[in-house]
Amino acid sequence: MHALILNSAVRNSLVTELRIFFKCREQGYVDQAGYCLMKAIKADPKDVTFRGHLARLFAELGHYQRAALKAAAKFYKKCGQVEYSVRILEDYMKSQPDGANASVVDLLGTILMETKAHDRALQHIEQAQAVNARKELPLNLKIKAGICHAHLGNMEMAQVLFNDLKPEKASKHVDLVTEAADSLVGLEHYNPALNYYLMLEGNIEKENDFLCLKIARCYISLKERSQAILFHSKDIF
Repeated sequence: MHALILNSAVRNSLVTELRIFFKCREQGYVDQAGYCLMKAIKADPKDVTFRGHLARLFAELGHYQRAALKAAAKFYKKCGQVEYSVRILEDYMKSQPDGANASVVDLLGTILMETKAHDRALQHIEQAQAVNARKELPLNLKIKAGICHAHLGNMEMAQVLFNDLKPEKASKHVDLVTEAADSLVGLEHYNPALNYYLMLEGNIEKENDFLCLKIARCYISLKERSQAILFHSKDIF
């Protein structure tokens, strides 16, 4: 009985916050509207309705603080509205003549690459580099650019960008090395992919459970049966 009363009280509070939100939004009080939604989300984190209203608030009203922007983009992506997610990130980048934050460019690049739009992803990364020509492109964006070039058939440029992945620093960039290698395998470039996987073999404290299998797969594709068996047995034992 107590739980029912408590749930009823919470629900009434949420309804009140939602009413205040709509009223604030109609009157143009964006910050207050956002505050009401955040209170509602905190009270009931599982209710996607409030998260949807918050995402739309930031997207439609152009309230583009980076954290909120990224949260809205991720929400739309999770809901399957990928194009809308891309749109609000691209709109943000257009509104930043001095260059968008690297984390926003990274998120946009990731979403576009997942939808096979490697040309658009590369365009945004190169634009970010052009705006900040005096600064070196962050390594994660370099690797993304390299993957895009590989998918677009420009392996020579891809290798130039991947060259920043050094064996002696592989343990610090496991995710980036793996991302580059996995992408090359997907494009059936097994030899360079193998080189990157081997950077990680014996070079990280806790090897990926699938690393030996990935290496074995490359050796099989390169018709090096004995090496493939060796790494396959490492995975088993």
